[in-house]
Amino acid sequence: MVKYHLGEKIFMTGSATQKPVKVQIVFAADDNYCQHMTAAMASILLNSRKGNEFVFHVLHGELSDDNKQKIEKLKNLRSFNLYFYDMRNVDFSELPLNRDYISVATYYRLYILDVLPKQLDKVLYMDCDMIAEGDVAELFQTNINRFMAAVAEDEGSKYQSDRMGFAAGVRYFNAGMVLFNLEKMRKTDFRRHCFDWFRKHKKIVILQDQDILNGVFSGKVKYVSLAWNANGRLYRRNEIEHFYSEQEEIEAKQNPKIIHFTDRNKPWHVKCNHPLRYEYWKYLAHTSFAGAVYSYRIKRILYNLCCIHEDFFNKKLKIFGVTLIKVKSIFPKKAWYVLGFPVFSLEKKDFRKIYTIMGCSLAFYDRFEKLNYELETINNNLCRLSSLLEKSVHR
Repeated sequence: MVKYHLGEKIFMTGSATQKPVKVQIVFAADDNYCQHMTAAMASILLNSRKGNEFVFHVLHGELSDDNKQKIEKLKNLRSFNLYFYDMRNVDFSELPLNRDYISVATYYRLYILDVLPKQLDKVLYMDCDMIAEGDVAELFQTNINRFMAAVAEDEGSKYQSDRMGFAAGVRYFNAGMVLFNLEKMRKTDFRRHCFDWFRKHKKIVILQDQDILNGVFSGKVKYVSLAWNANGRLYRRNEIEHFYSEQEEIEAKQNPKIIHFTDRNKPWHVKCNHPLRYEYWKYLAHTSFAGAVYSYRIKRILYNLCCIHEDFFNKKLKIFGVTLIKVKSIFPKKAWYVLGFPVFSLEKKDFRKIYTIMGCSLAFYDRFEKLNYELETINNNLCRLSSLLEKSVHR
């Protein structure tokens, strides 16, 4: 398969012997995320070979008619079918929201069997903060007959698996991309199963529906390449434990098929420093939201001239390109610099706090931090023990 450019547009060509695929894709959005979902849709349409058909199912909250029309205009790029499902009458008040950048829309897919046509046997769910660089029709053809879903490993899979109390070796997946086996899910009363699991394990639910789906699907999913859900930590230092190998990480980073902007600062934020952030703007330029590209460029110029810059390890106060103050944070040390000279640092080591001021160091023992650490360890162990006891009772 070859990708080439004609002017500003991107087209995919494939072998004439390849059979066209009808791809069913689900998004969950509202007016706040409509622009970003539209960019994701454009990337999907422009990166799939000719002949493939697309059906988009949008589960939505508040979504204006104007925004719906802007989505419809994507048909100027390529024809597709589009269906909207209003989720505003569904009560999600029981479910927690503990991330300020995540809305109730994240839970819409728990009702996926209730709203989608009954004849569908599988669908590809994608988060709105994703950009497709490969042909998602390839992913859609993954054989999942024996599995509840096809997924990709999370950026902190081992850490999250331990937190959830999973058996040794059971991986935790990122739910931004999920190829759902609807046929198999119907046999398990999926929605009821999700809510039952949540009510039994609500104390350990931190990552909203992602924790719920991992709990319900544990040991019943097929893992695909990380390239189909290339998360933000692939592009920076990842201190969270995971199961995937260094080689898998390198391959996904070098040739991502779906980029997932998992960090708090998304490509539409001027503070975003993701190396592939401009891929979002490239595809947004093909949509009815193209005007946002120019306003972003102006904001970015102003940001670069005089502002506080943030990346994964540093904060810098710059004026006209000159760094006046820099704060460098690489755990367990945090250091302050003025005009490039180190003036102060704080390092936490073995429950000690080491302060360094202009080259002079002082160390203090932190009893409260040690006590807090011990209490947190006890609490985590009790949660794991409780989870194991519940599993043994159900067996």
